[in-house]
Amino acid sequence: MNVLRKVKPVSVKGKENSNANSNLILGNNSFHVLDLIPSPVACVNNNCQYEYVNKAYCELYDTEYNDIIGKTASEFLGIEVYDKIKDHIKRALAGEVVDYVVELPHKGADRTLHAIYTPLFDSASNVVGYLACLDDFTDRQKADKDLEESEHRYRKLIENLPAAVYTTDKDGYITSYNAAAAELWGRQPEIGKDMWCGSWKIYEVDGITTLPLHNCPMAIALREKRKVIATDPLILERPDGSRRFFIPHPEPMFDQKGNMTGAFNMLVDVTEGKMLENERARLAAIVQSSEDAIIGKNLNGIITSWNEAAEKLFGYTEGEMIGHSITKLVPADRNDEEPEILKRLRKGERVEHFETKRVTKNGTLLDISATISPIRDSRGNVIGASKIARDITERRKVDEVNSWLAAIVQSSEDAIIGKTLDGIVTSWNNGAQKLFGYTEEEMIGQSITKLIPTDRPDEEPQILTRLRKGERVEHFETKRVTKAGGLLDISLTISPVQDSTGKIVGASKIARNITDQKETERLIHENQERFRMAVETTNLGTWEYSPKDFRLYCSPESRKICGLPVDVNPDFETVFSHVWEEDKDYFIEQVKAAINPATNGKFDMLLRIRRYSDKEMRWVRAQGKVFFNANLFPERLIGTMLDTTEEKTKEEELKESVELFETMADNVPAMIWMSGTDKFEDYFNKTWLQYTGRTLEQEYNEGWLENVHPDDIQKCIDTYNASFKEQKGFYTEYRLRRHDGQYRWISDNSVPRFSNDGEFLGFISACIDIDDQKRFRQKIQESEMLFKTISNASPAALWMTNETEENVFVSDTWLKWTGKEFNEVIHQGWVQSVLEEDKAHVVHKFRKCFQQRKYFNTEFRFTRADGEVRWALTEGYPFFDYNGAFSGYAGSVTDITDMKKVEQRKDDFIKMASHELKTPITSINGYVQLLLNIYNETDDQALQLTKTTVKSSLNTIAKQVTKLTRLVSELLDLSKIESGKLELHKTEFDLADMVEETVQDVRHATSKHAIIVRSEFEGKIVADKDRIAQVIMNFLTNAIKYSPDADSVEVFVQGNEKFACIRVKDYGIGIHKKDHQRIFERFYRVEGKSEQTFPGFGIGLFIASEIIHRHNGNISVNSERGKGAEFTVMLPLR
Repeated sequence: MNVLRKVKPVSVKGKENSNANSNLILGNNSFHVLDLIPSPVACVNNNCQYEYVNKAYCELYDTEYNDIIGKTASEFLGIEVYDKIKDHIKRALAGEVVDYVVELPHKGADRTLHAIYTPLFDSASNVVGYLACLDDFTDRQKADKDLEESEHRYRKLIENLPAAVYTTDKDGYITSYNAAAAELWGRQPEIGKDMWCGSWKIYEVDGITTLPLHNCPMAIALREKRKVIATDPLILERPDGSRRFFIPHPEPMFDQKGNMTGAFNMLVDVTEGKMLENERARLAAIVQSSEDAIIGKNLNGIITSWNEAAEKLFGYTEGEMIGHSITKLVPADRNDEEPEILKRLRKGERVEHFETKRVTKNGTLLDISATISPIRDSRGNVIGASKIARDITERRKVDEVNSWLAAIVQSSEDAIIGKTLDGIVTSWNNGAQKLFGYTEEEMIGQSITKLIPTDRPDEEPQILTRLRKGERVEHFETKRVTKAGGLLDISLTISPVQDSTGKIVGASKIARNITDQKETERLIHENQERFRMAVETTNLGTWEYSPKDFRLYCSPESRKICGLPVDVNPDFETVFSHVWEEDKDYFIEQVKAAINPATNGKFDMLLRIRRYSDKEMRWVRAQGKVFFNANLFPERLIGTMLDTTEEKTKEEELKESVELFETMADNVPAMIWMSGTDKFEDYFNKTWLQYTGRTLEQEYNEGWLENVHPDDIQKCIDTYNASFKEQKGFYTEYRLRRHDGQYRWISDNSVPRFSNDGEFLGFISACIDIDDQKRFRQKIQESEMLFKTISNASPAALWMTNETEENVFVSDTWLKWTGKEFNEVIHQGWVQSVLEEDKAHVVHKFRKCFQQRKYFNTEFRFTRADGEVRWALTEGYPFFDYNGAFSGYAGSVTDITDMKKVEQRKDDFIKMASHELKTPITSINGYVQLLLNIYNETDDQALQLTKTTVKSSLNTIAKQVTKLTRLVSELLDLSKIESGKLELHKTEFDLADMVEETVQDVRHATSKHAIIVRSEFEGKIVADKDRIAQVIMNFLTNAIKYSPDADSVEVFVQGNEKFACIRVKDYGIGIHKKDHQRIFERFYRVEGKSEQTFPGFGIGLFIASEIIHRHNGNISVNSERGKGAEFTVMLPLR
């Protein structure tokens, strides 16, 4: 039986003149198009024999067309494979469309195939065979897994970075962030929803001006496509109201084509540095805003501070009280109180709750309670006191109210009982008599255990124990016995009673009958349990909404349906925002109708929602009822929610299967079009029409081009015209607008059609949607590019191991440092660059931490690519995959060589400072001893002879004192610079005169070097004269010190309209070029045999550089080793 001859031919709607030809072409050639489809397709008759297979089917099984045709499925596929699919074949031959997924062996490996069997009918509706369409998605499964692992690796690296890091897409929507970022923000922003920054709010550094999120540094980096360098910190506010200071470092990311794909941002938390500053201001504000009078005074009772509450309490202003004695407030009959208080304060004692009287400005006496605390300095010495005064005049009136309490207790409907700490009843009101049946006379003096059932003997001892500790027993539900012997459910609240000294002497008990309440609660609980069981068995979610306070309660099943996390408290706005856009009007109409008092308040709607967690569309049926109050206002809405997505999906799939598989052409997963000799398309299959959402009439001729992306239209026309001219097939890719308005990439594979006589009839083409494949490849590239960009942009080198301790990744930073290739450093190759002495320590410590899954850090030395040995700090954390299985370690390596050198220079400086300061002091001490010995000479003539020695000694002492003074001055200047307190006192002065004066001072101190001044500048400048002179003095003394074999130093004073220039040139040992910039650093001294003979701290040029930079000037050096040095200063004239 030939199935192809018996299948009902396809009917095509078209122009009247072309109907006959189109039907004939499809009838005779309808299977030609199947060879263009990339998916395997086979036609099998009702004897399970192959009658047709396309090229893709032959390629899948690596065989020829003639080797398949005529064979049965069991003969061609083999018994093992046939047994797996024979039941599906039987169903297809029974007239059922079969859709299933199966794994079959193929070339030594399993392949995953998606198969659709569509029954074929003859004109009498008898099944004559079936059409098998296969889709091999094994490679896509593997690619999905590779992408998932790639993204997981990237996210784990981000999560283990110690700094706060997050990324956004090119539109600013957050795509990822690590734990450090979430901790800094104090919240977990929603991926794909929150924009620019995860912060709740951002403020300028003043803490007041709100910075709009669209103007934050991340938004600027994306908008201007550049890295943003922030200088001042910003302030972010967390949802809990706390604030953090931070400095952002946003930088855009680009793909391989240079297109911006998003940005990443590293946030540096600088809060701790700001906290101390803010704390001082906060304390001052607290004191000033306190409702209590807070007064500061010294140990003589003189007032030093006076807040607004003190002014309100006593009537005196701050100006009237600061500097006056505190006794101004003390009544005459209490003058002995203040000396006693000051005496206790001097001992460091605290005076608490001291009740007394004080006088206001208008003479009124106030009852106050004062708490006075000693104030200590940093050494712990008491230097004053802080006094908090509170007006307790009103409290004195409380005693008058106490007399009313007895009447209130007696008239209470609740039982109010007093008892001792031994449980003996001391008071018994009317409410107690009504509740328990005993009169006051029957209970006073009796034990409270008289009311306790025999099966509860431990309750009263436990209550009394808590009362003796001063604890209050609240809402304690239990049972008690009445006089008639009946049992009551009661709620007890028992409070300890204290005497005037604060001692607990008894207890007050309030007992309330809750018997009826308990029965009601039991019935409610039973009904709730029945309802809960019914809901759980049907997967039905419940909810309740209160329009009055906008509260929405969702049951766990409702949250599961909507994808709501447990930490999200939804409201009506949240629900509405997740209703599918096309269903929002329908949703509002239903709600409006339900809350109309004229209706019964019931509603039942079927609509789509977008899940909160994964944005997945779900069909939901929501039913409920509105309850109105007496004013016909909707007081609450309660209802149920049921996820009907699966039923809705099955309904849609069933509908689509009926429509899509009416004919064989519409069964293939491809969009098919045909054109004639007039170049116009005259046929589009249902797949095409469903894809574009257009009618056949709209697509005719060139109408289909309306759905092609504007940028691709000309390419389509040119490709088609060229192929039409040559009557050759073509393949092209372009973007086609889908029915939902989205442009998607499709592949168009067209072949020419010819008649039996070889006449060209036009083209027939099969189009496949390849948009997901393109996006998938792009996503892989973007993911890898993002991972590489972040890792390579980090100033630290990043690394990662697998679960077997092998290094599987290092960033480009490490490769640049070491000059190694990636293949050289993976596994254990990275150890090659570690110094031999450090290898064993580093490997041992890492393995120990690796085995214990603990945080790892250590320092080591490595050899850089240029041969230099550098110090490094490495840190690492264990990370786990999405199933919680240990996957390895991720960490970083930071170059800490410069930090080590600074520490070394600091140590050298301390040693040198000790030596430099000790030398002049030792010299001064020696000459002082010599002078003392001379002075002790009794012979005047001998004293006269030693006059020359005395003068020489005094000159030496003067020189050493000058040297010591200079050293101390430099240390003081260094301290001022580091604390930011180096001040400039600018005046206008003649520059040339100042230079000449400075040179003259140096000439007096040297006899070997001639200092030659060449001045070409005439004019005055505005600057700190003494500081500029200090710079010139440093240049001159250095020039003399470092040119011991020369005999001259030259000074040049020049200028132009904008700058004045001073140059000092010597002919000494010179400076190597590599040290030119570093000699202006703090503590830096040029290393070398020649330099070691010259004393110095290494701070003179650093101070000089700071002075010139604070004048907005420039300082530089020009020198070569062995050829002297020339230092230049440029000072602006304006």
